[in-house]
Amino acid sequence: MSKIDISHFKEHLQAEKTAVVLDIGSVYTKCGIAGEHYPRVVMKSVAKNEKGKLVRLHDQLHSDDFYQVMKNFLLDVYNRALLVNPKEWKVVIVESILSPTRFRETLAKLLFKYFEVPCVLFAPSHLTTTFTLGISTALVLEVGYEETLAVPIAEGIPLSPYCESVALAAKSVYKELEKKLLMTCSVTGPNEEMPLSAVMTSISEDILEDIAVRCCFVTDKKRAKIVQAQEQAGQDMDATSLVPVTSSVKYPLSANHNLLISGDVREFSCEVLFKLDAEESSVATAILDVLKKVPIDLRKPLAENIVIVGGTAMLPGFQHRLMCEIYDLLNLPKYCNAIGITKVKFHKLPSKENFAPWLGGSIFGALEILPNRAMSRENYLEQQCLPDWTKLDVQKEGS
Repeated sequence: MSKIDISHFKEHLQAEKTAVVLDIGSVYTKCGIAGEHYPRVVMKSVAKNEKGKLVRLHDQLHSDDFYQVMKNFLLDVYNRALLVNPKEWKVVIVESILSPTRFRETLAKLLFKYFEVPCVLFAPSHLTTTFTLGISTALVLEVGYEETLAVPIAEGIPLSPYCESVALAAKSVYKELEKKLLMTCSVTGPNEEMPLSAVMTSISEDILEDIAVRCCFVTDKKRAKIVQAQEQAGQDMDATSLVPVTSSVKYPLSANHNLLISGDVREFSCEVLFKLDAEESSVATAILDVLKKVPIDLRKPLAENIVIVGGTAMLPGFQHRLMCEIYDLLNLPKYCNAIGITKVKFHKLPSKENFAPWLGGSIFGALEILPNRAMSRENYLEQQCLPDWTKLDVQKEGS
């Protein structure tokens, strides 16, 4: 039998290896291979610490064992989720422009020194989102876990001085949902019914997230105004006056017990995202405040190219309500006179809102120019630092 030459097979396999794409969020991490349409794995952003306890990555950012926690997390990504050899794959990290410096530096140190990856590209998540639509100018609103961040993109450049952030996102919804559940809802058993507050004093975030995803939705502006008028008049919220009345649902807590979730809890737990707080901020004002700050020639292109991403934006009715809120706020003198915009448009993404930034990273990671834009392992080992816009070292010519 003649000897089989497998060299061309090796070359073919190496040519197929593009890049690993990671989008490490506060709660979930999307990981997969560049050039693919969907992340291969969506996993919790958790790992074991030195005591063997599962902890969130971002909660350990300022702890002494953050390096070890991040190392355990990346081991799970490579050895359990993707099953690839890190030494043979380039890496694209999709990150927020407000990502903490320590998070980036620890990640880079592990990838280059421990996992010995060939190169790493840190790509702004708001910018990669625009790659999925093939546009270079857009206002990207990311409604995440802890905050909502609006970032204008002009000709492929994130304009970070004009970005707006409000502390209203999924965490705010969970807090409001827990408050309403403990105050008004009850637990039904085989032979009895009792208030939820008599069974438990707090609800785990995993359950709150599941209830929000399965049962809650964003109501329309007209119904929200009726309830807001009741609250401003000092009356208790009476959702039964609304027609049609939102039905109650049963959520299983155990084999024999169900949580009876009332219609008003399902419908109005998300109102916290749109109510103006003490600083007159909401998810909608984040967009208008950006339009107010950017140069006047960018306002119309940005207003007509708004892109909504983030898991919270997947709530039923969210985008319709956001549009109504924006038009309602545009009638206020604060924005009407300062912005001069009469029309806003939302883009429809080619993917689900929760992994659109990852998909943009997948598109960019499959391009041949990736090694030219990324930092190589050799350069990192020589410089021992990452390029960071917060640490610009500007030297005069000839110095």
